[in-house]
Amino acid sequence: MPVAQVGEIGLWYADQGLKESPRLPVLLVHGAGGSHLDWPATLRRLPGRRVIAPDLPGHGRSAPPWRDSIGAYAGDMVGLLDCLGLGRCILAGHSMGGAIALSMARMRPQCVAGLILIGCGARLPVPAAILDGLVAESQRALAEFDARLEASDPMPSSFPAVPDLAAIDPAVLRADLLACGRFDATGWLGGLSMPALVVVGRGDRVTPVALGEDLAGRMGAATLVVVEGGGHFVPLEQPGRVGEVVRGWLAGVDPG
Repeated sequence: MPVAQVGEIGLWYADQGLKESPRLPVLLVHGAGGSHLDWPATLRRLPGRRVIAPDLPGHGRSAPPWRDSIGAYAGDMVGLLDCLGLGRCILAGHSMGGAIALSMARMRPQCVAGLILIGCGARLPVPAAILDGLVAESQRALAEFDARLEASDPMPSSFPAVPDLAAIDPAVLRADLLACGRFDATGWLGGLSMPALVVVGRGDRVTPVALGEDLAGRMGAATLVVVEGGGHFVPLEQPGRVGEVVRGWLAGVDPG
């Protein structure tokens, strides 16, 4: 898979689908401490559409340094779009990735034809105990965060519900969670006019349904879908249902 040089960082990305498709490409932005593999194949391989799934700086196969602000990550992703020559696209983000997608839409509204926001909110509050623990007692803090990621109403699935947090550098995760805690789009969300799809798992204990409802309510053209049997990682927990919802929404927004 290719690497794009964006400023001082080599950004690794998966690039799948039809590059010459008449349909707009989709950029998938993963969440805190994650990688492009946090997206299931049902979204990385959308039929008839080019899909680009990068690893954020300092994550997965992308070079460091990682960031500690949503705006900095958004700048990196805008740089990737420029590097790839993508003038207009659909942005999809999970959790912190949703905040990054929103910030990109604020930076370059003319380039964003639509937003898919999964497990996201206008704010992404993070308990101070988890942030402090990632410095003083990383294993305990990781265990506490891991427990919050589990769905409160799980259903059987052949996909892993939560990525392995033990494999994540606590310093990277703490920087990401600091970025989340500082994010606040409540003052400017109403200025985004592009269509949006907001997806939240019924059992999400990190960004619960109320945050998804608030996010959709602050946007002028948003559709809210609550997925049963899923938590914060609802794309992995319910890949078939989430894929169906996304494909249906894309067909209405950008039929090609």
